[in-house]
Amino acid sequence: NQVTIRMNGLLFVIVLSAISVKAIIGCSCAFQHYANEQEEQAAFVRDFNTTPYVFIGTVTSVTQKPLVQTPGVISFNMNPKIVHFKIEQNFKKNQQDLKEITVKTASQDSMCGVGASVGERMQVWAYGTGDTISISLCTRTTRWADQDINRLQNLLNGTS
Repeated sequence: NQVTIRMNGLLFVIVLSAISVKAIIGCSCAFQHYANEQEEQAAFVRDFNTTPYVFIGTVTSVTQKPLVQTPGVISFNMNPKIVHFKIEQNFKKNQQDLKEITVKTASQDSMCGVGASVGERMQVWAYGTGDTISISLCTRTTRWADQDINRLQNLLNGTS
């Protein structure tokens, strides 16, 4: 009888757990640690070459799209923030005429979203095309706008 009660209790806990489990989304970027300066420089150049948009810009607006919930559907792009930048310095030769850009980012840093405030000057590394350009904590985007500025200038000038 005690075995039956324990089995029923265990079965109840398993069923209850299965019913109450919800999707959990979290940011899980694996930040690289490099063995030496040459390895880090090679990764920097690789990231630069594979990132379509690299610029220093000032945030001119931040808006958040309303969350549209569909019953029974889990959305993994929950309520993105739309960040508009005025570009101060562009490090991609083929985009020197680009003066403004709008990007998307997740609404929370726990979902790898980049915090941005109007008037803030940032160095942005963005991916995508058209209206799907995005930034995240998993890119080299940083609030320290002048970080690695000499290396970026050298890459722009072809003197890396």
